[in-house]
Amino acid sequence: AGVIADRRVDLGAWVGVGTPVCRLVASNRLKVRSAAAPDDRPRLRVGMPVAVRSSALPGHEFSGSIRLLGEEADAVTGTYLVEVAVPEPSIPGAVLLPGMRVQATVELERRTSLVVARQAVVSAAGEHHVVVAEEGTARRLPVTPGVILEDRIEIVSGLEGGGEVLVQGHLALADGDAVEVLER
Repeated sequence: AGVIADRRVDLGAWVGVGTPVCRLVASNRLKVRSAAAPDDRPRLRVGMPVAVRSSALPGHEFSGSIRLLGEEADAVTGTYLVEVAVPEPSIPGAVLLPGMRVQATVELERRTSLVVARQAVVSAAGEHHVVVAEEGTARRLPVTPGVILEDRIEIVSGLEGGGEVLVQGHLALADGDAVEVLER
């Protein structure tokens, strides 16, 4: 079952053996061909869920799953083929069509992390710290940063609850300086 996407001969025309007469597109199940970076490829598995979005259909998300994984890197790009099956390209209010550009997202890992504003982390000479205000006093705490998420950064270690992380005016503060938090 499908839809004729391209008729290649006119009605009544003579065709030879093997001559394509039309192109049939199965619109009830789609596949997305994408690429995975070498660092991500070992973490992907056939069957993993994939969220598929198209800028042509803002606010809509389609569910898919990894159907095929390339075993060899592309000689030009160095990436690995990832093919995603989208079994239901129609959801209320939106239809994903063959040929649409999409963004496919795979959740590789989910964890609960402590995250702070990116500008809160001060980095110098390979060391990282944040400044927290505790009872009117600045404390510089060495931290281990993790994943950067746009304007936020994960703190893997070095920061526990109990103080307010400063994001402005903290660069010139020394450990033990008096501080007053004006805005929360």
